[in-house]
Amino acid sequence: PVSPSTKAPDHDFASSAIIAKLSNEKKLIIAGQKSGVVTALDPDNNGSIIWQNKIGKGGNLGGIQFGMAFYNDTIYAAVADTVIHNKSDSKLDKHQDGVDGYYLLSPVGGGMYALDAETGKVKWSTPHPGCNLGGTSISGCSRSQSAAVTVIDDVVFSGGLDGHLRAYDSLNGKIIWDINLNLKIKGNNSS
Repeated sequence: PVSPSTKAPDHDFASSAIIAKLSNEKKLIIAGQKSGVVTALDPDNNGSIIWQNKIGKGGNLGGIQFGMAFYNDTIYAAVADTVIHNKSDSKLDKHQDGVDGYYLLSPVGGGMYALDAETGKVKWSTPHPGCNLGGTSISGCSRSQSAAVTVIDDVVFSGGLDGHLRAYDSLNGKIIWDINLNLKIKGNNSS
């Protein structure tokens, strides 16, 4: 038996499943979970597993976080795999930015994947381009891509914890454009 004090892995499903109708009329239920595993189930055969593919490391803030997309017999999934450390950890660079007593670890996490919906095989993958702008490393930046993915025709959109929104070519994963939305906004809070 597992005691309440035992730390179990955080492998829940943080996003909704996709009901996918393939071009051959086959229906699948496809779900991504925080373990980094994407699973396709057969709804016409008592939910039996058709395929599984582990595309992320997974963990508390890992794997597939908030949603995948389906288009043209392809599943598009962004991988978070966010790594944080407590600010009291003496091994960390104390100049990193952090929130709520934690540091984001920038060299890990992130990536966009295209999976064949029928087989689960990776069609392409594109790693996060890194936390560098103009040759300067962004302190405290994370490569995590935890936002829900959107696909429109031949373009896949993915937002990341680095504040960037990127558009990917749905056929090959090439980044078409990248916009930095991590901007300081001067506001007025008076009524």
